[in-house]
Amino acid sequence: CEWERQWEELFLAAARLRDAIDSLQNQASVSAQDVSAFIEHRRNERNKKQKRKRSSTRDENSMDVDDPDSLNGSMMSWGDAVQRIASALGIYPTPEGGREIHHTPLMERGRGTTYEEKIRSMDTKSGKRREKFEENIHKKKKDT
Repeated sequence: CEWERQWEELFLAAARLRDAIDSLQNQASVSAQDVSAFIEHRRNERNKKQKRKRSSTRDENSMDVDDPDSLNGSMMSWGDAVQRIASALGIYPTPEGGREIHHTPLMERGRGTTYEEKIRSMDTKSGKRREKFEENIHKKKKDT
């Protein structure tokens, strides 16, 4: 069967890629100081965003971070670095760069209590924002 043969080839190719990624986690080394600096930088970015939102109850500063100067020269495997970043920040690397999406749905935003009030508040801030909202609504209607 052609489909079975193709499936087996693709399955084996995927297994080879997974093995390559796994070996990269063990063989590649990164500076522990760079990992700590990255974690601290991302925490600072989050704290700035949370101060603007004022809706977070989680305290990011309560987690321990190694002093980057104390790690000077020490190395760790990429797999250990990924685990450390994941436990400290809750993010994993992705092809898109490990970004977090910070979108607040319209009905969860603080302006107004009804849908109409929230739309009106968008009008008062910027006409561009309203245009963008309407453009997205039209795109969604076309997609469905």
